[in-house]
Amino acid sequence: MPVNNKEWIEEVIKDETLRTGELNSFQDALFDNEMNALVNEARKHYEETSYKLALKAGHYDFLNARDSYREACNAAGIPLHKDLVLKYIRLQALVLTPIAPHWSEYIWREVLDEKSSVQFALFPEVPAADLALSAAREYVKTTASNVNSAEASQLKKMAKGKQSDFDPKKPKKLTIFITDSFPAWQTKYIDLLKEVWDPAKNSQKIDDKELNGRIGKMGEMKKAMPFVQTLKKRLRDGEPVDVVLARKLVFDEPKTLLVCFRAEHVVVVKNALTFPPGHDSRSEEDCRSRVGRRHCGARREQAGQRPDERWEGGRCHYPCGRVGAPGTT
Repeated sequence: MPVNNKEWIEEVIKDETLRTGELNSFQDALFDNEMNALVNEARKHYEETSYKLALKAGHYDFLNARDSYREACNAAGIPLHKDLVLKYIRLQALVLTPIAPHWSEYIWREVLDEKSSVQFALFPEVPAADLALSAAREYVKTTASNVNSAEASQLKKMAKGKQSDFDPKKPKKLTIFITDSFPAWQTKYIDLLKEVWDPAKNSQKIDDKELNGRIGKMGEMKKAMPFVQTLKKRLRDGEPVDVVLARKLVFDEPKTLLVCFRAEHVVVVKNALTFPPGHDSRSEEDCRSRVGRRHCGARREQAGQRPDERWEGGRCHYPCGRVGAPGTT
C-alpha cells in the first residue's frame, strides 16, 4: 500500500487494470472538472504571489480530489480511468514545479518518461470549470460526509451504552428525502441580496458593516449570516445571478443521487430514494441542518421499516439539510 503521493504514482502508472475508452459522465467527469478547477485556482494564486495558497491548490487539494475519485470508483465497482490518472500526474508535476522543482523533475522525467526537463514545459492550459459539475461534486462530497457522520454518531452512542434501535449487524437501507422547495425564512434574505448586489461589477453596493446590520435587524442572525455568505461566494465565483438568487440547482439532483449511490440499488418511493436491505453503500441516520440548504431528509433504517413512516404531511420529520452542494441553495 503506497504511503505517499510519489509511491502511489509509481505504482499506479504500472497498473494494467486501469480503464480505457470513453470517460463516464459521473466519477470521471467530476474528477476531470475538479482538476481543471484546481489548475486554474493555482494559476491565480501564483499570479498573486500567494504561494501558500498555490501549494494548497496544487498539492493538498489535488490529493483530496484524487482520493475522492478513488473512493467513488471503488464504491461504483470500477477501476480508475487511465487517461485521468495520467492527466493527474502530469498536471500536478507542472503545477508544483515552481514550489517543488526536484519532485516535479523526477515525476516528469522518470515516471512520465519525458525527454526534456520540466523546466522547459509551460504551465498547463485547461478549460474553465463547469459550474454544474463543481456543484454536483460538492453535493456528493457533503452527502457522503453526512452519511458517514450519522453512522459514526450512532455507533458512538452505542459505545456509551445509550439506547438505540440501530443495530450495525442487521441489514440496512438508506432513505433520502428531497423536496422542490426551500425554507420560507430564506426568502427575505434573497430579496435583500437582490437589492444590494450589482451584477455588472459582481460586488455588493454597500459595505459589509451596513449589510450585516440590515441582516441583524431582520432576525435569525445565526443562520442568516452563513446563508448570505454562501450566496455571495457563489456570486463572486462566477455563478449567474439569475441562478443563484432564483435558488435553482445547476445540476440534476435526483439523477446525481441515483448515480452516486448506484442506481441498481435504488427504489424511488414518493420523495424518497430507498436502498434495499443488503446494500453496502454508505448510509446515514439523519441529515444535519446546514444553513442555506434545501429541505431534505435521510435516514438509516433497519430492514423492514417503511420509508414513508417518516414522511407524512409532505415533510420530513427529522433534522435535515438540503440535498444540494455547498455553494448551491
